[in-house]
Amino acid sequence: MNRRTPEQILQAKQAEIDKLNARIAAKEAKSDPIYAPIAHALDTLKKQETIARKVTGASNQSAQARIAKHMAWIDKIEAERDNASNIIRSVKATRKALNMLRDSFLSKKKKPTAKQVADAVSAIINPKMKETSENA
Repeated sequence: MNRRTPEQILQAKQAEIDKLNARIAAKEAKSDPIYAPIAHALDTLKKQETIARKVTGASNQSAQARIAKHMAWIDKIEAERDNASNIIRSVKATRKALNMLRDSFLSKKKKPTAKQVADAVSAIINPKMKETSENA
């Protein structure tokens, strides 16, 4: 067992007394207008440190947590952009197919029936619509 000598105990008690005297002096200085600029500067530093600790800490307000939330948001936006690109490609292909169908019908001497046109359009649109809704 490691026992402290009376001198060590006395030094520890004196350190406690010095610390308490410093706290008392600081408290008195806070209310003294002469030391107001120092007190104000110390308060400002304490506020800055508190804000900085929030950013560097592990709370949900920390920089790392905010970055993670924004990365998740960016991932969602990128997925929406990719989906929109797929929809645009599908729409362009469907539009091209419908224009070709129209041109094909117009190039024939015999006018198609409404059912022939509807069936041809349905054959182009339905697979594309199903594909587009699966991507959405």
